[in-house]
Amino acid sequence: MDLKKYNLDVLGVQETRLEEQEIDLGDHKLFLTDSWLSTAKARQGGVGIAVTNRLAGSIIEQVALSSLVSSFKQRERVCLVGDFNAEPGQQTDVNVPFRGPFGMGEENENSEKLLSFCVSHDLLIGGTWFRHRLVHRYTFNPPDQQMRKKMLDHILFGSRHRSCLHNVRTRRGKITLTDHEMVIAKVGFKVVAHKPRRQPKVCSAKLSDEVTREDFCAEVKRYLDESDIVEGVEQSWGNFRTALKAAATKLLIPEKRVHKPWVTVETLALIRKRAELQLRKHSSAEALLVFSNCCKEVRKALRADKRQWLKDKGETIQDHSDKGDLKEVFGESKQLCRKWSPHISKLVSTTGEPLKTKDERTGIEFPPIDESSGILPNELYTFIIVKEKSSKWMLPST
Repeated sequence: MDLKKYNLDVLGVQETRLEEQEIDLGDHKLFLTDSWLSTAKARQGGVGIAVTNRLAGSIIEQVALSSLVSSFKQRERVCLVGDFNAEPGQQTDVNVPFRGPFGMGEENENSEKLLSFCVSHDLLIGGTWFRHRLVHRYTFNPPDQQMRKKMLDHILFGSRHRSCLHNVRTRRGKITLTDHEMVIAKVGFKVVAHKPRRQPKVCSAKLSDEVTREDFCAEVKRYLDESDIVEGVEQSWGNFRTALKAAATKLLIPEKRVHKPWVTVETLALIRKRAELQLRKHSSAEALLVFSNCCKEVRKALRADKRQWLKDKGETIQDHSDKGDLKEVFGESKQLCRKWSPHISKLVSTTGEPLKTKDERTGIEFPPIDESSGILPNELYTFIIVKEKSSKWMLPST
């Protein structure tokens, strides 16, 4: 079926009678679950879901409904589709929140199971909440005209997100080549693509510290000792690479830098030491003195780090300039420039008081312009622009 032709993003299929697999159908993908073999060794059952390529990346895994339905969270938008072989019946109690007033059919044992399932999992039967003609509500059209048309296929939606469900109706015609009509729901919510977990970054600069380097080597050796002995170069290299990754993930993870780029690792250690001393600085006069000296060391180290960082940046920019690499010169120079902040203009009088109301700003009487010379009189040249965080326009007092 062409999903684009019917403007569908997600399509649930039943009775596939195929093995579990993923089929690429061009503009959409079909994910199938495994069917079972009957006594006659013929495959029975099997369901699947077809989604467009735009939403294929949002599918994480396929799980059986029996193990998944009990793990629903309130914030998750739940939508169940399928042939439940149960008629919802007509609404008689207005206080029932899971069945709308536009159901059809007679209730039976399957209907009671369906309703109890909706109650226990806080779901509503979507097709019973929208007013449509009868031909757009029944889903089972038997080939025998003597049989009654029924509403057996349903779309169950979480009642918490009822406002996301815009419409549910059947689409008549020879679309599915069966005696069941296709049920279409219009749902309005965004689907976030599932992104694979990235590998953690490694800060190799930490190996410059002698203690960290010794711990890293010890961790690699411990992992290799615990691993099984293998033969062959490829297997040995695989074990060694795994040991390196495990040790790096444990010891060389970079810290989240919320500080300035010129702060070094040694200065960060001083800052952490200062934070520890701050907790007990009021315990004694000696502790207060130690904390004060540590603060002086931190400020001194920060100034030295910034001077060295600026010096290194200048040398780097000079090297790129000599090589003619203007892109790198521009990128490095941007780090040295301050962030631009807009200058907000204010109208103030000569006494420095801001002109807040519209009458104060428009009620100023300016001296007449000398039309013969075309030059403004000297009184109007008392406008002063102060280049600070906010520009000030000085107006002459009337």
